[in-house]
Amino acid sequence: MTLTETASGHLSLDLDDAEDSVWTALELHLRALHGLVRVGSALQHGSLVLETGYDHWSGYYLMAVDAEGDQFLTALYTTLLETTDAPL
Repeated sequence: MTLTETASGHLSLDLDDAEDSVWTALELHLRALHGLVRVGSALQHGSLVLETGYDHWSGYYLMAVDAEGDQFLTALYTTLLETTDAPL
């Protein structure tokens, strides 16, 4: 799992070579604990929008589209690294 800055200047949380089940667990976690819902290819809650996807370099990813998303992904990344029972 890595947190990187994209060409747009916003952050992307990349699951790298994690299995599909890890992505599924993370999405369920985001829905249950943060109230995010899927809208097309994005997860949203209020004004928070995170684009989602998969590519061969990043694996599954969550990508911020603005500063609010950057803050959310930074906090999520820190929590996932510090929490032993996290879905990753």
